[in-house]
Amino acid sequence: MAPLSEGDLTELRSQLLVAGPSAWAAFRMLAAWGDEASLRVLCEQAQAPDWRYRRAAIEALAGHALASRARQVIVVALSDVSPYVARTACEAVGSLAIPQARRGISALARDPDPATRGAALRAWAAVWRPEDFEPVYRIYAQDKVEQVRREAAGLLRQHADAANWQRLFAAWSTAPFGRHRVWACELAARFGVAGVEAALRERLHDKDGHVRKAASRALAAAAQALDAPAGQV
Repeated sequence: MAPLSEGDLTELRSQLLVAGPSAWAAFRMLAAWGDEASLRVLCEQAQAPDWRYRRAAIEALAGHALASRARQVIVVALSDVSPYVARTACEAVGSLAIPQARRGISALARDPDPATRGAALRAWAAVWRPEDFEPVYRIYAQDKVEQVRREAAGLLRQHADAANWQRLFAAWSTAPFGRHRVWACELAARFGVAGVEAALRERLHDKDGHVRKAASRALAAAAQALDAPAGQV
């Protein structure tokens, strides 16, 4: 798309004067235009008094061709007084993987609003560091809202490794949510059953058929690994 002309810019600014369908369409157009002039307008609108404008601006910035130049604007939006703006900023961080947003994301994962905590956890994957395991595990273990705990569990699953998988297995192998018990079995299949074989065999009698199948696959994979000639495992 060619750079915005003065006439185009004036027209789009006029559409932003009154909140409503025309204004929201203007935000989408500014995002699609993708030039420096449209970027400046969106950065200005990210500081507008009306939270709806700030939210629309952050959403548009996330899809802008020059979004990398507006990273700090998005980071600042994580601390917006409007939870709608903050959650939209989380989505932008998730799309753009902004490293400097990690502290803000971590703070929002402790927000009083469970919807905001969930949005922060979904974004956290994009800025994850190994040391994030402990705070996210605490959220999984302690949050009072089931959906937030599930978001934390999904994030932990993405970042399971040789150092932490047994801890996750212990937490999930007897969890009330069947999917988590399946995940426990999948971790054993991935990292080996040493130290968890007895618990894994208990899952062969799980009430959930998906869990029984996952446990069976994990034990079969372990047996196959033991039978494989050296150097082929």
